[in-house]
Amino acid sequence: ENVRKKGSQDHSTLLETLGDELANRHALGHFLSDVLLKLGLVGTVVGFILMLVPVGQLGAFDPDRMQELLGAMSAGMSVALYTTLAGLVTSTLLKAQYHLLDASLAEFVNRLTVFVDLHLGSDAS
Repeated sequence: ENVRKKGSQDHSTLLETLGDELANRHALGHFLSDVLLKLGLVGTVVGFILMLVPVGQLGAFDPDRMQELLGAMSAGMSVALYTTLAGLVTSTLLKAQYHLLDASLAEFVNRLTVFVDLHLGSDAS
């Protein structure tokens, strides 16, 4: 009986270690999804800065330069919006993929645990 419990504990420890090792390999993907989101936010700030630079260069109100000013401002706004969109989409897609990968890994380890308990647990008796 003690030999059986010891073998079962050894198997459980090995399976937990295997699960942890495999899960740790996903840490880089989770980190990169956060980096993509933050890069999108940095792009948003840069876009707003680009949008406001022409306003700062406007010395006095000149109706003839307003068309040029609005064109320059819209270019900065498009940079801000496109980088925000790119950061959100890429981060969300990568995070979703790693979520599915983590769920599959948990299912694999659970199935492996059941398999080991059924097949190796019965061999110990």
